[in-house]
Amino acid sequence: MEICLVDQCDHMPCKNGGTCINDGNSYICNCTDGYEGNDCSIRIQCVVPSAPNNGTISRESGQLVPYKENIRYRCNDRHVVAYEVNNFLVATCQQNKQWTKDTPVCVVDDCNPDSCSGRGTCINQIGRTICECDEGYE
Repeated sequence: MEICLVDQCDHMPCKNGGTCINDGNSYICNCTDGYEGNDCSIRIQCVVPSAPNNGTISRESGQLVPYKENIRYRCNDRHVVAYEVNNFLVATCQQNKQWTKDTPVCVVDDCNPDSCSGRGTCINQIGRTICECDEGYE
C-alpha cells in the first residue's frame, strides 16, 4: 500500500511574497517584512500616538500607518524637542508595531545666539540648557 502525501503549499496559501513550508499535513508561512498572519495577509501598521504637549504630529492621532512609514513631530513656536538641536523629530513604524522614537517632550527654547559663546551648539534639556562644545573648547 502506497501512502500519498499532499503538498499543502501547492495551492500557494502565502500572500504578499510569503514563503510556504510544507509541514506534513499542514503548512507554515514565513512572511516578508511588513506582513503577518497565518497566510501573510495582514499588513503591519502602527497606531499614531498623541501629539506632544506644545507640539503637533504629521498624522491624526489614532490613525494607522503602515510599516516603514514615518510620522513627524514638531514643536510649536519658541519650543524645541528636548535633548535635540531642532524643533522636530521623525519616527518610523517598525515590524514590532512600535515607533523608532518615543513621543518627544517640547520645551521652551532657552538657547540664544550667545548661549555657547559661538563655540558650540546649545541643546535644550528639560529645565536647563547645555553647550556641546566645538573641538578644542570646554
